[in-house]
Amino acid sequence: MSSRSSVRIVALALCLISVPLAAQSPLELLQHDIDAILSAPELERGFWGVLVKDVNGDQPLYSRNATKLMMPASTMKVVTLAAAAEKLGWDYTYTTRVYTTGKVADGVLQGDLIVVGSGDDREAFRIERYLPRFGMDFGDKTYPQEAALEKIAVSFTKGCYLGQEVVCRLEMRGHVIKKIVPLRVAGSDPPAHGTEVHSAEGKVLGNVTSATAAGEDAIALAMVRIDFTEPGRELSVAGRKATVLEPRLA
Repeated sequence: MSSRSSVRIVALALCLISVPLAAQSPLELLQHDIDAILSAPELERGFWGVLVKDVNGDQPLYSRNATKLMMPASTMKVVTLAAAAEKLGWDYTYTTRVYTTGKVADGVLQGDLIVVGSGDDREAFRIERYLPRFGMDFGDKTYPQEAALEKIAVSFTKGCYLGQEVVCRLEMRGHVIKKIVPLRVAGSDPPAHGTEVHSAEGKVLGNVTSATAAGEDAIALAMVRIDFTEPGRELSVAGRKATVLEPRLA
């Protein structure tokens, strides 16, 4: 076979190979290109989830493991940043607050040091939904009724647990002395953990346990005396008007 014939055969073969790709639609070419990228040897140890959609419709253009749950990689920070900037604005700042549960004596804190970051909006959501948090709003010596959890965390008709008799007796025959209630506090600056709550007459009733900004006001959870927990009751937090709200857990 002459060298000229060999060149013609190779050229014809290349043309035949290129025909299927040239005949493919733009969508098929897109799918082919993505498959080729993800099939690269250097990516074979990875697990990839891809979903491509047309901006003018919901029909997927390409899908690979689109519904699988995966641990997001660091590039997801770009999406988080874009969403935060769109929602909050580029000038928005988060505040980290430091609280104490005791007094300082001779330079030593007699209690706990609590650092509360505001970058996690789940904390604001929790307070706005009036959900008390263990370690912040109540502790291991708190009765369920004091934490307003008896409606969602305790069954009085089934099961046995330590302390059942006391908890049941409180529910059936008596009441607690203090209880966590939600408050709407005038002013958007959240009162600090431990801030005293006063009656309209100036009597100390308890303390704020959690708080978050909510528009022009602040929403707080506070452990106060039971006889001042009815919704609508006017109280005072650090000289600011506070109103007891209707619980959402009942």
